[in-house]
Amino acid sequence: MRNLGLGDLGFLVAAGRPAAPWTPAYIATALWLDAADASTVIGGSQVGQWNDKSGNNRHATQSAPGSRPSSTTNTINGLTVITFDGSNDFMDVSTTVLQGQSEPNLFYVFSRYGAGSGDVYRCEVSILAGDANDAGAFHYVKNSNNLGASYPFFGTWGNYDLSSGTAYANNTPEIIGFNAFSNAWRVHRNGTQEGPTGLVGVAPSSNFVGIRLAQQLNPLRTANIGIGELILAFGTSVNDRQRIEGYLAHKWGLAAKLPSDHPYKSAAPTL
Repeated sequence: MRNLGLGDLGFLVAAGRPAAPWTPAYIATALWLDAADASTVIGGSQVGQWNDKSGNNRHATQSAPGSRPSSTTNTINGLTVITFDGSNDFMDVSTTVLQGQSEPNLFYVFSRYGAGSGDVYRCEVSILAGDANDAGAFHYVKNSNNLGASYPFFGTWGNYDLSSGTAYANNTPEIIGFNAFSNAWRVHRNGTQEGPTGLVGVAPSSNFVGIRLAQQLNPLRTANIGIGELILAFGTSVNDRQRIEGYLAHKWGLAAKLPSDHPYKSAAPTL
């Protein structure tokens, strides 16, 4: 999709046309998965491939039929999500896109459905390392207290509680934003920052070989969640973050969860 320039916008205004809706197609996305776009979900009710809309062909795949998630079990405000059963379902994006990147910005809409399997940590999105291990998780919900935490691959090794005072409830959709700028990272939940003001990390190594959805590999922890949409970009601005949050919130019917001072609380972003 061609980005509209100032001349195009001026023409639209002069012609009295309403502004076009903004979507992630107007930024350089590294990965974009959208379960609401049925053309990207391959395999019917048991999903073997979830196609990347970024144009980079970084598709999420699962070759084992018994570990494939479902595309028919759950919805968020009427839109289809990819549902992982919490037992053995997961999907991998086999890519080295995270190597050498110190400012990943990951956004996704998800809903937690149950406890899942493994110990108290349930990762929504984890990072695979080249030694058949994993290198942490952008965000997870702990079964011990239902609070969010983050174990980022490029942070100092440790688990960081990100409680905003409200636990994550089952069957309650959320927008998660993992945002990294200048070697510090933050997690936003529905447009509001969780936890500390900013945690300092270090640049990632060159040992990252993929991204795994709904499971952490070692120790083995599998999440019972649904993922509606996932967007990965690098070096995005605060304005970009807010646009992505506004886009996801209005598309997935979650605008009421945005804070009152969010620039896209009342309307979705436009060009």
